Amino acid sequence: MSKQGSDNLLNAGFIPGVYNFCDHWCEKCRLKSRCLSYVMERKVEERKNGNFEEGLFNKNENVWEFLKLFFDSTYEFLEELARERGMEVEDLYTLENDEPDFLEGEGSLAEEGGEAESFVEYSDMIKMCMIYEALAEECLDIIFGILDEKEWQEKEKETLITNRLLDVINWYLDIIQPKVRRALYGYIRRDSFLSTDVWEMECNGSAKVALISIARSERAWRGMRNYCPSLKKDISHLLVVLNQLKAEINLCFPNAAAFRRPGFDK
Repeated sequence: MSKQGSDNLLNAGFIPGVYNFCDHWCEKCRLKSRCLSYVMERKVEERKNGNFEEGLFNKNENVWEFLKLFFDSTYEFLEELARERGMEVEDLYTLENDEPDFLEGEGSLAEEGGEAESFVEYSDMIKMCMIYEALAEECLDIIFGILDEKEWQEKEKETLITNRLLDVINWYLDIIQPKVRRALYGYIRRDSFLSTDVWEMECNGSAKVALISIARSERAWRGMRNYCPSLKKDISHLLVVLNQLKAEINLCFPNAAAFRRPGFDK
């Protein structure tokens, strides 16, 4: 991002690029009001709650007319957001164009194909991610059965704790592999980045989120052992896989743990 674009974001109360280095758990994030991605998504949701698209389509049978009205209205909420933050609407478009790599979704990187895709798909890290996911899903199925049999009351301490632990496990189950993939694609696409700093942010930033996700998953699994002692061995296997994955990430990205994510790390 250009210095002017970064300054524009800061002046508007946003943290430049903060959404590139998070775990996407917006409801638990203390920085969501300073995240351009989150605020823009909420603007869209506000329109949807008001039957935004449905209302337009009912009034306009012509699909091209519908699309024109849709994009006109999209511009309106961008303009509203820019006005609230003291920016020009053009600044929002400029900021998106400044960071094409970061604004791509995690899955879009797989379109690289060829050697890059083979390198990632057959890497030990991705294999470990897949092993962890398979073992975790199998273990979770058993855990839900065990917890159902306990017949705990909804507001009992044990219920609240296990629900919280399971929320953490389930959330990061879908975060670890995409972040590892992004870090690996960044690692082998070094020549496509304009500067070493941006390349390091892509690799180390994604790898650090993966490490954080692993650490939180480990803590949650250890907590679950207290409530499902019959699965102690299975959970230990999971923890071994996560520990090996963590070691591989640190080996490939030795500077990841020390990377300071904008807004999150001081």
